[in-house]
Amino acid sequence: MLRRERGQVAAEYVGMLLLVAVVVAALLVASPAQRIADAAVQAVCQIAGGTCTAEPGPSVDRQALERAATDLEGLIASDGADPGAVAEFFKDLDPAVAEALAQEHPELVGNLDGAPIALRYTANAEAIKREIARLRADGVDDSDARLAKLLEFDDPDRHFLLFDPEGDGRAAEVFGDLTSARHVAVVVPGMNNDLDNFTGGDAEKVQHQASQFDPDEVATIQWLGYDTPEGATALGDGAAEPGAEALPQFVAGIRAQRTERLHWTVVAHSYGSLVTGMAESEQGLEVDETVLIGSPGVGVDSADDLGDGNVWVGLASGDPVGYSGWFGPNPHGKAFGATRFHTGDISGHSSYFQEGSESLRNIGLITAGYLDEVNVNDGLF
Repeated sequence: MLRRERGQVAAEYVGMLLLVAVVVAALLVASPAQRIADAAVQAVCQIAGGTCTAEPGPSVDRQALERAATDLEGLIASDGADPGAVAEFFKDLDPAVAEALAQEHPELVGNLDGAPIALRYTANAEAIKREIARLRADGVDDSDARLAKLLEFDDPDRHFLLFDPEGDGRAAEVFGDLTSARHVAVVVPGMNNDLDNFTGGDAEKVQHQASQFDPDEVATIQWLGYDTPEGATALGDGAAEPGAEALPQFVAGIRAQRTERLHWTVVAHSYGSLVTGMAESEQGLEVDETVLIGSPGVGVDSADDLGDGNVWVGLASGDPVGYSGWFGPNPHGKAFGATRFHTGDISGHSSYFQEGSESLRNIGLITAGYLDEVNVNDGLF
């Protein structure tokens, strides 16, 4: 790209500062600090390349929009954002106001369990654009790991139910049509995962595999909804507790928008199986199928302690974590009471989603509800 003349650059910066000043002055009396900051980022974003979502048109009632934002803030503050109450709130909103709320106040809508799925996609797409603009305004280069990852996220074909860039970051990416699917699977990862290395690949592989058995009826979600442990912190359950609280809330948020009976699966890998076990045994997460792979234990002694759904366990050869029993009895042991499925010729702790493997095929069959076709193994210890 050719360098711009110094005078042109200076003029653009002056224009940027003037526009930001106007926006801030207009909002100082009526808006809280977060809205001022968001408006300023919006202004910078538009000047820096026009990548931000446009302001809603004149058909949107501005007073109704700001009233809705205030009411939603109050709802969140008063009841802890109960997904059912959130869903009812959005049912009563004018669709144009709801859409504008997602675009102008993504910090309220994007990660709000119980909000309409499509609105959360819209809000998080906007939040990603704003975070990209913020980083660039701070002088961060595109080669930076976080910014490079966000540029990958900024794709109209990708859909996020969760996006939070704070700290190590959180995200939840959806594959398939979550508004119509009859089978929904949530993939919960283990240690050493954060926003900078986030990929929806495992969920996408499950989606592809399960869709071969039940086309157009499956949706999967890669859920990085907790700060995964690193190093020695993975030896304790402290990192699992916040995840165990967040996972049932996340599922409840989808259920609030999909009131029909769905077939739910949680696919939990490694430390993620501890998160899932604690969510089911301590927080009341109820799903139809729990799939534990490479599990170091789930904090309970028996599959019966994980609720009324089916519990499935896969263990690859050469997986020391899966044989460790660090967080309680090995779920793959016969006494635990889970249904054990073949993983085929895969080996190691990170091989369970390997394309073409018997492990992935069985996970796909469980996700799609073809339970009788899963290749089970009752002959191991």
